[in-house]
Amino acid sequence: MIQPVSIKPFKVQLTNKDLRWWLNFCEETKSTNMKELQANLKLYNAEYVYEIPSGNSFIEFDDERYYSMFILRFS
Repeated sequence: MIQPVSIKPFKVQLTNKDLRWWLNFCEETKSTNMKELQANLKLYNAEYVYEIPSGNSFIEFDDERYYSMFILRFS
């Protein structure tokens, strides 16, 4: 019997090369605060993560498929 495999979250660090799709998402959703941003990302099974010690920003998707759909939508 095949057992379901737990899919770990897929993390994408926001860098200058990612700026276009990220700006497209922000412009389309018109989020004015973090609560709205997180709510809009949740529609794509994603979450914004900011790591305080390193200062890095990430978008964390439930899995790689959601990331692919997100990129196709906002590129």
